[in-house]
Amino acid sequence: MAAAVLVCVLLAACGQALRLAAPLSPPARSGAAMAFDPLSGQVVLFGGIGGHPYGRLADTWSWNGSEWTRLRLVSSPPARSGAAVASDFTGGGLVLFGGAADGRLLDDTWSFDGRGWRPVTSAVHPPALAYASMSWDQATDSAVLFGGETAGRSPGFSDQTWIWNAGGWHQAHPPSSPPARAHAALAYDPARGVVVLVGGSNGRPLSDTWTWDGITWSPAPGGPGPRYDSAAATDPLGGVVLFGGYDASGNFLGDTWVWQGSWRRLRPSSSPSARAGAAMADDPGLTEVVLFGAVVTKSSRGTGGTWEFDGSDWKRA
Repeated sequence: MAAAVLVCVLLAACGQALRLAAPLSPPARSGAAMAFDPLSGQVVLFGGIGGHPYGRLADTWSWNGSEWTRLRLVSSPPARSGAAVASDFTGGGLVLFGGAADGRLLDDTWSFDGRGWRPVTSAVHPPALAYASMSWDQATDSAVLFGGETAGRSPGFSDQTWIWNAGGWHQAHPPSSPPARAHAALAYDPARGVVVLVGGSNGRPLSDTWTWDGITWSPAPGGPGPRYDSAAATDPLGGVVLFGGYDASGNFLGDTWVWQGSWRRLRPSSSPSARAGAAMADDPGLTEVVLFGAVVTKSSRGTGGTWEFDGSDWKRA
């Protein structure tokens, strides 16, 4: 016992005790929220469903390009999966909305400033939603949220567009809009200055693509095929990258697509295994996309593992 205490003291003196004690990666999960935090310059992951024991999670982690660190914060949103999150380059940090808790959907908004999460009160806000899609829209300096599962005896689907700007919400009323859905992929395309939405589910998998220009949604031709619970992020080479999801038969997908005004399938030399419900975010400082977690088998309760995409190929981090 005395020897063990001495070892711990020596390690602490070298500044290594915390690193050796901390896990190298978040626990396995799916349905987590993840986005780039402009204040810390790191990718931040929150919540999801998984872990041991299995359940919804309320932990926050940061990725610096080489390792994960669990953040011990003063305050945090309650455990949830399927929350929507986006960078907030104007207000700083992140904005997170809604998600699914045990037995109910949530309509709360939280902001993250690198030190902790804090609840945000807005006189107007989206209804309770889970698995809505949200992305920062650089062209309008705002975050856009679309769709999501709505509360009710059986799942319903939203077709509403909401904008987060200057610390508050307002509903947009565009002249045209995608049909209602949840579990869609959404990411910003800096080359064309639009937000791109693809796929999702309204009880059946969808294959359509839409772009948001800050005023209205416009349908785009083509697409990677019916899918939902795919992961999307801004492509380091411009455009949007899309990975995986479920197909129309409920099978896992392991394909990589890039959007540059139209969709094109990539054939990278290495790739994550087929999966759905992964969290994915771009890191503009490192010019890479980070992918974590997902469901990989129908009996799976979530997987871990971190992957990075450089615009042409994947590598295991």
